[in-house]
Amino acid sequence: DDVTVLIKETTKLIDGFFVFAFIWSIGVCIDYDSRIKFDRYIRLLCTGKIIGTPEYEDYILKSPEYPYRQYENRSISINLPEEGLIYDYIFDNKTMKWINWLEFNNLTVYKIPNDSKYNNIV
Repeated sequence: DDVTVLIKETTKLIDGFFVFAFIWSIGVCIDYDSRIKFDRYIRLLCTGKIIGTPEYEDYILKSPEYPYRQYENRSISINLPEEGLIYDYIFDNKTMKWINWLEFNNLTVYKIPNDSKYNNIV
């Protein structure tokens, strides 16, 4: 019915926006090598495949009071792209898909006139 569809679509939007915000808030201040590790971790976490990994076991050891069992089989409703890093994508709310930044056609192109002065560009 319509309510079920609305709930599913809203869940996709929330999941997509949350993961995008998470990537560009928590994951933005790390170097390239750490971004590769963060990319792997986020992909495992978002697909529910984090269970049994060394990262997961380390977390459980450090946080034994966390009720992790209730979240073990959880995944997000929007699949992350398999190619590249998670940093290469933007979540498009119109299509509810991850789109490569270079292919995202909603970006405004700013053209600098040839006779522009430097202080007018900045």
